[in-house]
Amino acid sequence: MGSQNTVIVINGKRYDAKTGKLLGVAHIDTSVTAHAQKQNPKPAVIDGFQKRSRPQAAPQPHKAIHATPAKSKTLMRTSVKKPILQPIKPTHQAHISTTPIRSRAVHNDPYRASRASATPRHQNVSKFGTGTVQTSVSHVPVSHPPAHVKQNISPNNPTATKTKHDSIFDSVIANADSHTQPHVKPSRKDTIASKLKVSPRTLSFSGFAVSLVIVGGFVVHQQMPNLAMQVAVSRSGVEGQLPKYKPAGFALAGPISYSPGEISVIFSSRTDGREFQVTQRASDWNSQSLLENHVATTRRPYQTLQDRGKTIYIYDGSNATWVDRGVWYQIEGESALSNDQLLRIANSL
Repeated sequence: MGSQNTVIVINGKRYDAKTGKLLGVAHIDTSVTAHAQKQNPKPAVIDGFQKRSRPQAAPQPHKAIHATPAKSKTLMRTSVKKPILQPIKPTHQAHISTTPIRSRAVHNDPYRASRASATPRHQNVSKFGTGTVQTSVSHVPVSHPPAHVKQNISPNNPTATKTKHDSIFDSVIANADSHTQPHVKPSRKDTIASKLKVSPRTLSFSGFAVSLVIVGGFVVHQQMPNLAMQVAVSRSGVEGQLPKYKPAGFALAGPISYSPGEISVIFSSRTDGREFQVTQRASDWNSQSLLENHVATTRRPYQTLQDRGKTIYIYDGSNATWVDRGVWYQIEGESALSNDQLLRIANSL
């Protein structure tokens, strides 16, 4: 077997490959160092500026073999020369125009001037010269309109014959009279119907129906007490009625109560707690019998008032009683009514 290398070099020092023992300092080859310096020359100067290079460590013998090649310098502007253009000789005979070459187009370049002079041009091309343009004149016949479209227009005949459509249009314009009719402003009903998207007739019928319902409801509401009184009269057997006069601030409160031979109606104040009750009973008493059997038996003070053929007894401040045509009437309650108000109620029954 051949001999094997048992010595390795690391950082300029020689070591035994098997034992790792330091053997000594490795010998540095000056030729390798010179080759590394050639691979890393000094930076070139470009437009007066020099690129600063970083300090490099001393080349190592074991790295000299794998040195990085230098970058290409083919794009250095300092080493690029302007190419010299040579005139191109024509390889065939071509028609050379005698039109003068404009100096602006060739920019005083002999090469471009020779190339332009060698370029063939057509004889009718005059953009770059002063050539003449040939024109031809030919006779074009005049075409006449069809017979149905022909118009006889002349200064002496302003109403010339026109087409069918023009005649219809003129007749419509001549018979138009909408501008002479008076302008009628739409009514409020028509405006509302247009907004509601219904016909004015439907709107009128709907308004009439709504008005009828409202009026009917109001009438029924007003007649409800009278209807209730008619029911009470028919079921109690008393010829009673509601007073046509009501003191200010008082109104009918609650339903009308009735029983055989008796009807009661209550009126209350809208502003405070005052109220009074009107009671109507069937009776065969007269004014004297009422005084003896009802008013005088309690030994309370009372007043006797005569008004419109009625004898009215007022007692306890605001209470009153009287008899009229077989009905005994009583007004009682904490109402604070005056004598005039009591008389007006009695006369309205």
